[in-house]
Amino acid sequence: MKTKREKRKLKILFVGAGEFPIYESALFNAAKKIENIDCELFTWHNYFPKKGFARAIVNRFELKTSIGIDISRFSRDFFNKCKKERPDIVFLYSCRLLHWKTVKKVRTLGIYIANYCNDDPFSKFHKPYYWRNWRKFTRYSDINYVYRKKNMNDVKRISNKPVKLLLPYYIKESNYQCETGHLISDTPEVIFLGHKEDDERIDYIRELLRQGMRVGLGKGEFDFLSGESDGVVILKEPRKKYNQYICSCKIPIVFLSKINNDTYTRRCFEIPAAGAFLFCPYTKDLAQMFEEDKEIVFYHNKAEFVEKIKYYLNHDTERKMIAKAGSERLFHDGYEALDRVREIITDYYTIRKA
Repeated sequence: MKTKREKRKLKILFVGAGEFPIYESALFNAAKKIENIDCELFTWHNYFPKKGFARAIVNRFELKTSIGIDISRFSRDFFNKCKKERPDIVFLYSCRLLHWKTVKKVRTLGIYIANYCNDDPFSKFHKPYYWRNWRKFTRYSDINYVYRKKNMNDVKRISNKPVKLLLPYYIKESNYQCETGHLISDTPEVIFLGHKEDDERIDYIRELLRQGMRVGLGKGEFDFLSGESDGVVILKEPRKKYNQYICSCKIPIVFLSKINNDTYTRRCFEIPAAGAFLFCPYTKDLAQMFEEDKEIVFYHNKAEFVEKIKYYLNHDTERKMIAKAGSERLFHDGYEALDRVREIITDYYTIRKA
């Protein structure tokens, strides 16, 4: 029998940067679809005005160090909101700018705190102060969610609170199979829509270009490659047309971030959601999610990377069968943003009853 607390609407406050729709906003929008859920989104994006040179310097300092008047104002407003509205769940999405003492104070209100980070807050890429607030949150949260298995042990070393893997997700409204009329006709057969990183990805892309292939890349970080090869096609509005490009090409390449020690990435779920061919570096985690050569194709090195791209560009039927099977596995196993929100709610009731 449900308690009175379970019968009334569950109040969830999602907190984060508010800069990109794939993060805390995606979970907030998914939660709105669930009956008897009352949710709100609270972000720090508007706390940092972008006008003026001096303001830009202040913003840069505050965003890098997590210290400053705007951060203090955001933390204060967050606490006052929690004190006034008393949400059942506060979900902190990579909230490194929120002061840890504020989270400690919110905990004294009896509010359930779920702490999550989609990056690696223990990565040596950043200075220790960069993620210091998030790491301290782990002591005052009811549950700590991490994006990758490696970070489960990292959290256990600094906190005695529960830690759980919260896998990435696709967004149903943004990642879907396009109708023929919505495809972008001049899209290259091979594209990469991820970020630039100081690893092998540039060398891998250069090898494709040396082999005479056309490669579509996002505008900005990869513009320098345009001067090296005529095969580079800079894709216009890659964020806005992201799903269209994935549907319009034959092979959307996946690289994994070394900075974040990734063994999968959000793209591994967005691509099959769009009905596209999943082509990734081999990892044990991905091999447990998708069956090799039936639902996903792996590469282990640069030579195999190039060889398999050539092969699947010339074997349309086989490539399409793998893409279809990958999509079916994705939908069957449940990797949508709504699945993640339901998981968060289930954990809340489980921990509260314990």
